[in-house]
Amino acid sequence: MVDMEKFQTLVIEKLTGIECRLDNIEQRLDKVEQRLDRVETRLDSLECRMDNLEQCMDGLEQRMDSLEQRMDGLEQRMKVMEGRQEENSSFIQALLHRTQELGAQVHNLGHNVECLTGQIANLQAQLDKLSAEVATRDDLAAIEAKIGALNMRLLNQEAEVLRLKFAK
Repeated sequence: MVDMEKFQTLVIEKLTGIECRLDNIEQRLDKVEQRLDRVETRLDSLECRMDNLEQCMDGLEQRMDSLEQRMDGLEQRMKVMEGRQEENSSFIQALLHRTQELGAQVHNLGHNVECLTGQIANLQAQLDKLSAEVATRDDLAAIEAKIGALNMRLLNQEAEVLRLKFAK
């Protein structure tokens, strides 16, 4: 009986750690979404200044909308995962051997979120520079390339989240 209580305590501690990590990731995702909202606002102001680049900016805005939709989808998936946490408590014995593996995957996701956050900050700095001077087509092409890379990373993150979801 004492071993079972120790086991339950150990499992609860592990789950608490995972829950804290998930909360951290959710907070970081909220910050990323706020930054994306600020980027979108800046893009709107640039659109007024650069009528001659309107077609390029429209394509960029569509990509930003797509990113926001994907971020909303990730947030919904995170809420679903939190709701299933109680349901999954009945499978604690089966999940114990996978706890370390999942912890490493969560850490990797956190690292990827930090990388994406840094890249978004870099894009935001580039947008600040663009607001001070007229952008060239080369500048817009570089930004579109970086956003494309971020889209790919985001798709990879979504795939990883789905893989983790189905791993449970």
